This record gives sequence, C-alpha cells and structure tokens, in this order.
Amino acid sequence: MEMFLRVRNGHVDAVRFLTDGCFFTIAACSAVAKMAENKDLRSCFSVNQSAVLRELVAMPSDHEHCAYLSACAFQRALRIYRDSNKTKKAS
Repeated sequence: MEMFLRVRNGHVDAVRFLTDGCFFTIAACSAVAKMAENKDLRSCFSVNQSAVLRELVAMPSDHEHCAYLSACAFQRALRIYRDSNKTKKAS
C-alpha cells in the first residue's frame, strides 16, 4: 500500500492511495484519507490505528491490522513530505 499527499499552505489538500489489499484495507485507507483531507499537517500526525478503528466502528477484529497498515502508510507519507520540505528549506 502506498499513500500520496497533496499539501497546500500547510494543509493536506488530498490523499490518494494504491493498494492491492482486501475490502477492509481499502476501507481503512479511505477512512485515513477522509480523516486527513483539509486538516493541517500537525493534526494529521494524530491519525493512527486507534483513530482509524474509531472511524470504522464495524471493522472485524481479525482485520484490525488493515487499520494499522493504512495508518503506517499515511504516517510514512507525512514523514516523507516533512523531510523533503526540510531539505528544500535548508537549500
């Protein structure tokens, strides 16, 4: 699974993802995108497995790892964005 961010003026304007996972993985990725879009970058760092599971109240317990994976992919995308902008500001 991969997540891609479009950030404008310090806010996540759009979140897109690619996955070859099951229905629950797609649902978890969609929940992450919904929770993050139009939010400032700082508040997006609070999107984690627990937050995704709260959003998806009907997630079966044997698929809770989908929420974890989607949150991890999103956090990775945030870190990549943050780190690439640190590099640009330092130049």
